[in-house]
Amino acid sequence: RGATGSGKSTQIAQHIIRTIPTANVLVAQPRRLAATSLAARIREELGSSHSPLVGHIVRGDNTTTSRTRITYVTYGILLRLLSSSSTKTKYTHIVLDEIHERSVDVDLSLAYYRNSSSTSNNNNPKLILMSATISISKFSSYFLTNIDVVEVPGRTFPVTELYLEDAIRDTRYVAPAKSFF
Repeated sequence: RGATGSGKSTQIAQHIIRTIPTANVLVAQPRRLAATSLAARIREELGSSHSPLVGHIVRGDNTTTSRTRITYVTYGILLRLLSSSSTKTKYTHIVLDEIHERSVDVDLSLAYYRNSSSTSNNNNPKLILMSATISISKFSSYFLTNIDVVEVPGRTFPVTELYLEDAIRDTRYVAPAKSFF
């Protein structure tokens, strides 16, 4: 659990691949835009917008290679990957981000993981649930076990609301006579 803006979506997967040299992380996001933009952001943070270490898989677009170690996907793609037997051996960690944004895909992903972990010999990837507002007791009781919780502290910054009228006033902008505005 971590505050909004604490770096959960951008830093956790990077920390895993830095500390575990053999790690291969799959990060599920609720929306395609989140999956693609986070992959691009992480590539930049790693020093190259073309880094093969980070990729994304969304409907109609797959930027992963055999060298990809962090893969961002949507929950729909995650469900498809979970149905493949190679997912258990390919990924060491599965991160479910924004877990508080409940949907059918999120619930099915959780059910699939819970059912497969109870019937296998524990070769499942480690599951990491992330949210700013997660209910730890509900998830702990759902998985029928105590779960380790990491709190990522955050800080809020003051926000000043500005409107177009403020910018026009502050810049003393005057629209041309024949302007639409």
